[in-house]
Amino acid sequence: MVYVKLEKDWTDATGVGHSAGEMVDLDAGTLAKLQKEGVVAEDWAGPTGEPVGTNWAGPTGSQP
Repeated sequence: MVYVKLEKDWTDATGVGHSAGEMVDLDAGTLAKLQKEGVVAEDWAGPTGEPVGTNWAGPTGSQP
């Protein structure tokens, strides 16, 4: 799971609506789909301001 900020409003598979700016946990497949649709920015900086995949260890404390 990856914790990301939504760039656009999005309704998840269970029908729950999420607003732009909201933080949500996504699995890798959903993340890829939402990145392609522009709902999640591909260069989101994570909670520390560092680009994901660079220095941010993620919510589990381990690098992706």
